[in-house]
Amino acid sequence: MIGLGTAMKSAEEPYHRLVVLSDPSNNGGQVVVVRITTDDGTWPDRDCLLQPTDWAELQHRSTVAYSTAKFGPAVTALEEAIRRGAFRRIPHLHPTR
Repeated sequence: MIGLGTAMKSAEEPYHRLVVLSDPSNNGGQVVVVRITTDDGTWPDRDCLLQPTDWAELQHRSTVAYSTAKFGPAVTALEEAIRRGAFRRIPHLHPTR
């Protein structure tokens, strides 16, 4: 079930990670999803920078792409994408500090 903190990895390059930042069970099935992407220093989102030491799912410095976040009733679509193999579930991102 898709819920707050669900993390997924794309099955295709560039293998982005996605994290669900909302709890669809508490807001009528709506989800907010953000992408974790490579931080090459030019990405506009600088609020949450991550290192591989912050999350074992990362191989290099990354940023949470809040500016491209998606919002909507996407629980069914995300679950179907996982079933189709477009994404796979990965361990949640746990704060380390």
